Amino acid sequence: MYRIELSLGTEQSFGSSEALAAAIRGGEVAPQARIYHRATATWISITLHPLYRQHAPHPPTEAGRARGRGATVSAPPEGQ
Repeated sequence: MYRIELSLGTEQSFGSSEALAAAIRGGEVAPQARIYHRATATWISITLHPLYRQHAPHPPTEAGRARGRGATVSAPPEGQ
């Protein structure tokens, strides 16, 4: 069982790693969420959990961010 704080004051339990993985892939569990760590009895960032790292969408690369801002690649001037 995984106990997740989706947002401040909003908790949800997932009964299996498959259910949590599906919620991560579906965007239901965002990087701001926290997971309850039973061994230390504390809440930690979901981004520290291996299951989140495995199933979370990857952040865009620097090149991808540049393309998203409308950067273009141009050909060299003629004659060069």
